[in-house]
Formats: sequence, structure tokens, C-alpha cells
Amino acid sequence: MIVSVMANSRRRSTNGSRFGSKPLWTDREKRALVDATQRLRARLKRPLRPADLRKIAVAGRSFSAIKSQARRLGLYEPTRSVRPWTEKERHILVILGEKRQLGARGIKARGFFTRSNSDRQPWPDRSVDSIAQKKRREGLVDPLRSLRAKLAKRLSRDEKRRLRKELGENPRKKTTEDFAREYGVAPSTIRSYRKRWKIAHSWHDAMELPASRRKRKRLAEDTRARNVVLWRQRKEKLLHALERERDRRLKRVGGDRKRITWRRCVKCGREWPAVARFFAPSPKRRGGRVIKKYLKRSCRVCPRRG
Repeated sequence: MIVSVMANSRRRSTNGSRFGSKPLWTDREKRALVDATQRLRARLKRPLRPADLRKIAVAGRSFSAIKSQARRLGLYEPTRSVRPWTEKERHILVILGEKRQLGARGIKARGFFTRSNSDRQPWPDRSVDSIAQKKRREGLVDPLRSLRAKLAKRLSRDEKRRLRKELGENPRKKTTEDFAREYGVAPSTIRSYRKRWKIAHSWHDAMELPASRRKRKRLAEDTRARNVVLWRQRKEKLLHALERERDRRLKRVGGDRKRITWRRCVKCGREWPAVARFFAPSPKRRGGRVIKKYLKRSCRVCPRRG
């Protein structure tokens, strides 16, 4: 049964006193609320709890307004009492917030400010909201990050329902980035919902997506282009090193080319000294043993790519 307060008992004060757009509680409304709580307490035969106030209806007043006014009038005892933060708690919070850069959930997940952890710390249990508010009051929150969090888009209940349905029905048609662009959120938000709803992509589904194929093709082309440039640079570097070595050998013999055995590369046509520094050796094997080594007909520069 709901104890209802008559609508005609709630009259506005004629002086027009208002707080914003919400009218103040009149004396008649307060007396009606007191009478309703007394009747409800007599029927329940026990002290009132905050949940019991849902059985009281006041015309034009929400449950939050009735609960707040009943608390101010002392009509019920709040189940949760405000516990002030001690200096030890504040010191621990500053260390965790500044040095370790932990958020409220991270602090709670590591067992701090938890009643079950009373053997290690004697302070009472703290909620995530309490820790977050204390961090904000102590100036331990990045203002830019807080502003971004406030301006971030939150999906409505209907959007979440539609997203969950689409994630389950189209595992091979859209990527995480496609869903993020469609709903106007970050890709990490879509991934968190996938993980929360346990409908994440399998490896096979992710590889079969057209966007994944295009991405693999693009990455392969980029890698191939980088390798071409890399091998061309290495080829030029090796060519300069071999030219310096050739000039050094000629200088050692006084510039007399007849004192050096030369060999022409069959690919580039350059002449180099016929030694292993310029031509890679090719071993000849017999019975698993190397019996002789030949020099390849192409120099060390030509086998390089590019």
C-alpha cells in the first residue's frame, strides 16, 4: 500500500520563493510528509529504511526529493554514514595517485581501501566513487583528461542494444573501426563492449573481413616498398666499400693492374680483384666434405635486391 499525500494539501507559497525551477517545500507539505511517515512506521512496526520511502507518494515530488526532505526532517536514519578521511588515508591516496598514476578503479582493484584487506590496513571500506571524489578534491586528477571524459559520447540504452545485435549478426562484415565511425565513439570503446559482452572476433573472422584483407595488402605493399629502398641503400653502401677496397689494393701495388688478378662480373660488367672480398666463394662438396672452393661469376653487389 502506498501512503499518498493529497495534491490539494500542497500549495505554493504566495511570495514566489523558488530555488531555480524547483519550488520549495511548504509547511503543509512537510507536515503531510511527517504524518505519512508516522503512519507507515506504525504499520511496519519498525524504524523506516530509505527503501520504505518509496511507499510514500507526494504529488509533484520525486522519490529523491521525498528522501532528501525526510532525511532533513530526521524521519529516518540513513543506512550509510559519512566517514571523514584520515590523514593516513589521504597520504596513501596521494602516493597511489601521484607516483603510480592509478585511477579509482585501479586503486580499488589492488586491494586498497577494502574491508577484506583489514589485516594490512585498519581503515574502513571506501567505494570507487568516494575514492574518485577524494582524488578530485586533492587535485590528483588530470583536468584535461577529466574534461575529455566529460565530453566523451556515451551510448544510450537503445544504441547499446542495437550495437550488441549488430556485433553478433555481422562478425565478418564490419570491423571495429567501422562500428566506431558509425556510432561516433573510439575503437577502444567498441572493443571494451565486445569484451564485456563476450562476442569478440575470432581470428578466422577477423582475417576474413574485407577491411582486414585490404589492410594486409596495404601493409604488404608498404613493406615491399620499404625493402626496395632499404636494399638499394645497402647496395650503394656496399658498392662504395668495394670501390674503396679496390683503390686501396691498387695503391698498395703502385697502380700496376698487371700485379692483380682481375675478374669481370657477368651481371654488372664491373672488374674486381678475383678474391673472396669481391666475389662470394661457392664450395664444391663431395661426400659431405668441401674439397674445393670456387668464386662465383657475379660480384657481391649484384645478388643484392633492388
